[in-house]
Amino acid sequence: VCFVSAPGEVGSFGLLYNHVPFCTALKAGTVVIHLDEAGKEKKSYGIAGGFLQIVDNKVTLLAEMKR
Repeated sequence: VCFVSAPGEVGSFGLLYNHVPFCTALKAGTVVIHLDEAGKEKKSYGIAGGFLQIVDNKVTLLAEMKR
């Protein structure tokens, strides 16, 4: 994974490699995971809210899928 973008409670944000440790609540929206540096290969997930944490270049996402 090269880049992750998510809808934070206080605004959308993006995470790159070696991001500082970070934990936040998420609001309803779309989480986008870029699998290559060119941004051509990516996966999107609609969420209804949740939490995200990044520590030591590992992202943990706990979220309810949007229906």
